[in-house]
Amino acid sequence: MKEILATLDEAAKIVPALRVATLALHMLLNTSLEPDWEDIKSESASLVSYATIATFLAAVQSQIIALTYQDNTSHVAVASNALGFAGVLFDVSSACFALGASTTLQRHTTIIDSEINAIDDASPRQLVQLDLAEPLNSYGASDVWVRIYKKVEKRMRILRMENQSQNLQEDETSIIDRPPLLRATQASWKEVQGALAVGNAASNLMILGVLCFFGSVICLAVSTQPRTVWIVSVVVTAWVIFAVLTASVLLAAKWFWKS
Repeated sequence: MKEILATLDEAAKIVPALRVATLALHMLLNTSLEPDWEDIKSESASLVSYATIATFLAAVQSQIIALTYQDNTSHVAVASNALGFAGVLFDVSSACFALGASTTLQRHTTIIDSEINAIDDASPRQLVQLDLAEPLNSYGASDVWVRIYKKVEKRMRILRMENQSQNLQEDETSIIDRPPLLRATQASWKEVQGALAVGNAASNLMILGVLCFFGSVICLAVSTQPRTVWIVSVVVTAWVIFAVLTASVLLAAKWFWKS
């Protein structure tokens, strides 16, 4: 899937008309073209919301299953039960993954933030020893690395203004030893990337759970209710799906025109 999105991104650079479709696809798959650090940190709260919604859906789906699990007299009833059980599994899995990813994100984004903020009080030796030759090399890391560079440049300007870094290679005895900067950032960033992947999986599982929920409700209406009732159910479901797709395309078009 990542390879497909990358190919579409490259194609969108050549054919501008593809940019709207590419943005819409990224949104529907719950991905971002290039998230910044604040977006990554806020993802923790979003994952908690996903877990809450998934738990609610699992509870509602369980109530439907309680009404239908003994009725397997028709193919439609069997389909309703199958979709119901599948929806519960998707929703429970989504809630577990989302909570785990949220906890990991919150812990490791805090570690990275604290290490980046420590640059504000860095000594000249720490700045000299800081290796910026190989930045974080993964999806979404560019904004973090830009922040690190800006912090380093700002700290060096302050030190020069205070005449403390005219020569950064000072005598060792004139500087108090401090621990190296960004010691845990590389390791924590790998944890963040893993948590983001799990979070994306959780959101996709929740989408599958929602689709199973709608399918189960429609099958239940078809098998137990008059034609008018299940036709209304199908129309409402189709309208909801259409509204979501339309909103995604419109929002993608808005991003396109802004860019």
